[in-house]
Amino acid sequence: MVRRETAKLKEVKDLFKGEYKQSTNINNPHRIETNSDTFSRVNILATVEDRYMNPDESYGSIQVTDNTATIRIKLFQEDTYYLEGIEKGDLVKVIGKVREDEDGRFILGEIIKKIQDPKYAELRKLDKEIIEKNFTDKKQQETQPKENQEEPSNELNIEETEVEG
Repeated sequence: MVRRETAKLKEVKDLFKGEYKQSTNINNPHRIETNSDTFSRVNILATVEDRYMNPDESYGSIQVTDNTATIRIKLFQEDTYYLEGIEKGDLVKVIGKVREDEDGRFILGEIIKKIQDPKYAELRKLDKEIIEKNFTDKKQQETQPKENQEEPSNELNIEETEVEG
């Protein structure tokens, strides 16, 4: 069974950083590699700028922005139903796979959910801050020398005992 990658919380600008690596191996998905991260699935929060659905509803797309950048979300066949009720100006949560074609990078939508409560954006911002702080703390711990650790000794530690004789 193929393990599904975690959809990482990202800003749209993050999807345009790094190098896109296309894979032919199902166990190693298409991904974006940066100096500090590698990801293939993303979870973004953005506002719909444009919406398109072809007449037979076999293809649909939305263009979204989160004020850092703009990206297109593409949906095919049975997944186009996610666009029902989505209109320009709506705040949406998008989970999908990062892809690249002749038109550039996009997200192949897996889930699109309209967000009703605008406070959700504040919650997302706090989530991102916590994740960034934990990442920074972890990196600092990795680069700091470990204090108070005794070096292993080559000497044997033998306790002296009295022997009656």
